[in-house]
Amino acid sequence: MPLKLTRTEDDRTLTIERGLYTKRFLLIVDRETCRGCGICERVCHTSAISLHERPKEVIDGKERAVRAQIDIDPHLCDHCGICEATCPFAAITHTINGEPIVCVHQIEAFPEYIREIVIDESKIVPYIERAEALCPLGLISVEGGKLSIDGKSCPCCRVCEDKTDGAIKVRKIFHGSIKIDQERCPEGCQNCFDVCPVDALELRDDGKVYPIDKFCVYCEACVKVCPEPEALTVTRTSIRHTQVKSGAWNKTLEKLTTGTALEQEMQTKRTSKIAESMVRRQVIGAGGD
Repeated sequence: MPLKLTRTEDDRTLTIERGLYTKRFLLIVDRETCRGCGICERVCHTSAISLHERPKEVIDGKERAVRAQIDIDPHLCDHCGICEATCPFAAITHTINGEPIVCVHQIEAFPEYIREIVIDESKIVPYIERAEALCPLGLISVEGGKLSIDGKSCPCCRVCEDKTDGAIKVRKIFHGSIKIDQERCPEGCQNCFDVCPVDALELRDDGKVYPIDKFCVYCEACVKVCPEPEALTVTRTSIRHTQVKSGAWNKTLEKLTTGTALEQEMQTKRTSKIAESMVRRQVIGAGGD
């Protein structure tokens, strides 16, 4: 039993603390960075995380949907770090005795997302003066006269690539699809448009919302606020990540993506093992001649 178990919150942060005799665990959610996508809720193996709808806000006399808010049950959370490892926005952090530690990374049970962001210094200069307008999440700034990107929090939406005509090159973490069934959409509803964190949805002159697939990071923040089931469908088909050999990750991958993605990854691993085995045999055979 923990000596201390608390849950504290304010407008900016949610903190879960578990104190033992020799260890103090902290889980901290930055609610301004959290986009209410629900990935953490989907992968939490203890069902400690939940997302809740919030009432709309009135801005300039017009109602706007607000992204869903994360909550965590301190009695169920075991501080495994899966939520931090899978959050594409880096909104969750864990510490043990004050040191940042993601347990599932430390024991090599989970991979890390591959965020591939390349800046072409020979082409980026004309865009430095308006760096702050290049990223919908405000992750691009100028430091020492050079453009800088917060790669840890970047979900790789590619908006900056589009706005700089390729001076910044980005490869997506998630691949998938987003579809909106206009016949199922409630008249005048734009909840999804209001909460999309990366400008992957556009409101057109006909009053309807349409997806911009090239920018979508397939996070499902839009799905969380959609009032009509099946009107908005987001599917993740693959995830770019570092290599890992873990049954725990396979279970999480199955939750995050379609069954096809898991099958493809398992097939890739089997092919890799066969190739490694053949190389070893060739080396052994050569050594025996």
